[in-house]
Amino acid sequence: AKMRKPQDGVPGPVIMPRVSLEGFENVTQLEALLESPRDVGDALTKLCVEEQCDGFVVDATLLFFPQIKAAALAFLHGLSQALEDSQLKMHLILPPAGRHSLDVSPEDLLALPLVHRFILQTRDFTRGAEFGPAAPLPWVKAAVSRLTAATPAVAPLLLVDIGLYARAWTGGE
Repeated sequence: AKMRKPQDGVPGPVIMPRVSLEGFENVTQLEALLESPRDVGDALTKLCVEEQCDGFVVDATLLFFPQIKAAALAFLHGLSQALEDSQLKMHLILPPAGRHSLDVSPEDLLALPLVHRFILQTRDFTRGAEFGPAAPLPWVKAAVSRLTAATPAVAPLLLVDIGLYARAWTGGE
């Protein structure tokens, strides 16, 4: 069964699977994958067409690692180009500035063709053994302000992911 069945003139939910490249045993395996964005893009496009998805969401976690940042940006660029002939959308998840060391400028990300939206993922304020909210609203507002002040062109393309839960356990539990 498909994820959804089109109905006569009734718009359905937007369905976009999330793609996260992780779990590689070594950097060499990951680098090999990053060298073939067209193949990955074609496979994702085929999946989205078969399952009637509207596109896919890509987690930009790879951009955290300086040794593969250039390859990751080239991969994202190639992946977005793979969508060129389709009507599919690509959304890119970004971490909040100031919490991690994302060494990529918003201008670099805006240069990616066919990225329809940026999703600011604000749900990791409390990490490890800390107790507390995952995304306190003052912190979320500050993260949005930092991103949009640095690159105002991001604002109309921005979705904000706010985790409305809290951590109430220690790191080992």
